[in-house]
Amino acid sequence: MPFVRMTVSGPTLTPKQVALLHTEITQLMASVLGKRADLTSVLVEQPATADWAIGGTAVKVAVHVEATITAGTNSPEQKARFIEKTMRLLTGVLGSELNPATYIVVNEVPANAWDMTAEHRKAGCWLSDMAANAATSARGTDAPWRGTHGMKGNSQCHLLASISSEENRRTIARQSGRSSTKGWSRP
Repeated sequence: MPFVRMTVSGPTLTPKQVALLHTEITQLMASVLGKRADLTSVLVEQPATADWAIGGTAVKVAVHVEATITAGTNSPEQKARFIEKTMRLLTGVLGSELNPATYIVVNEVPANAWDMTAEHRKAGCWLSDMAANAATSARGTDAPWRGTHGMKGNSQCHLLASISSEENRRTIARQSGRSSTKGWSRP
């Protein structure tokens, strides 16, 4: 996590436009939402047929963006800034024909509702995300924890891997509003 899916209807994007969307959305996820760029996935989809309508009328250019992040890791202000900057990016890349009824949605998924590859878990990266969320919660703010932003390698992941599974579960339960960690099998 995070994952960004862009569905673009209209003229076929050039490889340069797709690359620009990949890099710029990844940068926005890092700079605005404090997400690790090296763990941010971006998918740009272009349906084979563009049967997109808004208000019952076919449109020339339309986009739907869904950014999925871990719940509770960003403030409403950060999410609003991400949406605003993403809209500016889309207008810059796709031009003035982009329909103003373009939707950019930030979906928040509870920490216990997603998983990553075994390699990432083994490296402790999942634990670093949970520790970041715990540090944010402990400070009483929704601002992202800057300790993992821009991190190279996984030295911090190994350091945080020493957190016990029970401590980890308690952190997740606290963040997701659960009062118990009974029956959890997360690493």
